Amino acid sequence: MSWIGEVDEIKQDAEDHDVYYVVLRVLYTARDLSLGVQYTEHAAGDAAALTGKKQLIRSNAMVRCYSTDILEVIHVARMTLDAANFPLVDPTQFWLREDIAVNTANEKPLSDEPVAIQVSRRFCHGDCAKQGLYLPERETARFCPECAHWFHTQCLGTPLGTVQGLRSGDNGFKLPSWITWPGPQCNPALVDHTTVGEAVSMVTLPIERGNNDGTLPGSPQWAVSLESFLISLRNDLVAGRYAFSFAEPSWSDHLEDRLAGCVVPPGDDDTLTAAMSYLNVATNNPLSERKVYLCPFDDTHYI
Repeated sequence: MSWIGEVDEIKQDAEDHDVYYVVLRVLYTARDLSLGVQYTEHAAGDAAALTGKKQLIRSNAMVRCYSTDILEVIHVARMTLDAANFPLVDPTQFWLREDIAVNTANEKPLSDEPVAIQVSRRFCHGDCAKQGLYLPERETARFCPECAHWFHTQCLGTPLGTVQGLRSGDNGFKLPSWITWPGPQCNPALVDHTTVGEAVSMVTLPIERGNNDGTLPGSPQWAVSLESFLISLRNDLVAGRYAFSFAEPSWSDHLEDRLAGCVVPPGDDDTLTAAMSYLNVATNNPLSERKVYLCPFDDTHYI
């Protein structure tokens, strides 16, 4: 039986200096963990999903072996959930989330219940009821682009309101432009009413993971970093940085070009088609159902 480990320590034998012992920390793969922990049936082995077939998860299980027992040294891409932009990882490459670990000494959990995944202290905030724990298959997380920080949705408290309510009400708040953006102000002859509505809808989509609280209808199962796409799209549209008309097919071409840089593998046709299909569904989610929260770190940030 072979398994993957991370070198924690290398020791030389006290008597035979040609012999080295290696202390390895076990790195779990999808097949080592219960389905409650990893969506092995649905994840595509990508860098955007919270779990994947090629993901390695650090454990607290330590193993001591001879250095000669190590069959192969492999390269592992490392990333965190602290920022929005996941690096693009080839589907054949192993990758490791630096900010999570599985707290179990067993090679395989004895129960089918989800194992708590320990995340870094940077996840959520000091008053987090879960002490920084995050179960991606059960919980939704919201991202604050200004702070570059993730929070449990349930730790954000009472919603400030909905996108539609904030856009239409005289509430005295200094709202960010991604909430109030009226749509492109350009030559009406170059504007299609439907695509303008889609643009406003995409700009006001919440940037989140999980999507299991009804905010969006379902969760993307394709390899795309949706938050990378939405942040760049928000910034460009709100700032008027677009060199295309809002009539078809220019609008669709622009979205496809944007998404092509956020999918794994880059430019994959099937992944791109799935991403476009999901966005079409997401944009139909009413603005009246999109909850807006204040950032716990800065009450001038809206997430």
